[in-house]
Amino acid sequence: MRWSAATRALGFALGALLAALALATPARAARAKCLLEIGEAHYIGSVCEFTRIDHDGSFRIVDTGGSQTEAEVKVTAAGKGVASWTNPRTQIRQQSLGEVQQSGACWSDGASYICAWALDQDVFLGPVGGRTMFVPYGERAGMDDEIETAAGLDTDHAVIHTKPSRRAAAYYCGGPFNHEKTCMDAAYRRRETSKDRTISANCLSKEWTGLHGSHYRFLGPIDSVDRSRFADNGGGIDAPWAILDVEHNFLVANCGACSYFEIHDWYQKLCPSTAPRDW
Repeated sequence: MRWSAATRALGFALGALLAALALATPARAARAKCLLEIGEAHYIGSVCEFTRIDHDGSFRIVDTGGSQTEAEVKVTAAGKGVASWTNPRTQIRQQSLGEVQQSGACWSDGASYICAWALDQDVFLGPVGGRTMFVPYGERAGMDDEIETAAGLDTDHAVIHTKPSRRAAAYYCGGPFNHEKTCMDAAYRRRETSKDRTISANCLSKEWTGLHGSHYRFLGPIDSVDRSRFADNGGGIDAPWAILDVEHNFLVANCGACSYFEIHDWYQKLCPSTAPRDW
C-alpha cells in the first residue's frame, strides 16, 4: 500500500526505549512515552507505564490516565511478535491483535500500533490513523494532503481542494524516522509552502488534472489499448488499466517512481463511480 493511505504504512516496538532500559529487570515498571492505536481509534498517546516482561524484549504498556487500557507484545523472533490488548470498555483481557513486526520503537500489523520510547525522546504521540480523506502528492507513505473541500464529484466539473496535514506528516515520519517531531515539522512545512492544492476532473470524459497540473485520461483496460500510438515511456506497462499522460502522450507505468497509484487515486477521489477500484 502506498502506506497507502498510505500507505495510513507505521509497521513497529522499543528502539530507543529498549536501549535506555536494557539493564532493567523484567517485570519492573518504568515510565515511558507510549502510543497505542487499534484500527483508526487512538487509545494511548502520552506518558504511560512500561514493563519488560521477559529477556527477549517482550513488554507491556499501560495507560496512566485512569482508563486501564493496556497492550502487550510478546517477542517470538528478531523483529517479530504477537500482540494483544485489554479494552476496559469490553472487559476482555489480552484480546489478540495477531502477529506484528517491529519498526523502530513500534510494533504493527499495518492497522494496530504499539509503541514505546524513553521519556527524553522528542516524538509525536497524536493520532495518525483515519487516512480515508487524504489525497497523495508523492509516492511514499505519508506524502498526503487532507481534503479541505470537495464539490461536483462524478460530474463534468469535479473539484477537490486540499490542505497540508499534520497527521499525514506524522505518518510519513513513522517507522525509520521514529516519529521524530523535527521530521514531522519539516514535512508539514514543505507542504505548507506548496501551491499545488487542487485536483479537478471531467468525469464524463474520464479526464482529470492532478496536483502538479498534469492532465490525464483514462483509456480502459491496458490490453484493449494499441500501445504503438503513444510515445515510449521508458519501460513496459505493468498495470491493469491504461492512463494517458496527455501532455507527453505516454502511458503511465506502474512502478515505484512513476506515480501510477497517486494518479489513479486522484481519479478515484474525483470520480468514485467511474474510476475502477481494483488497482
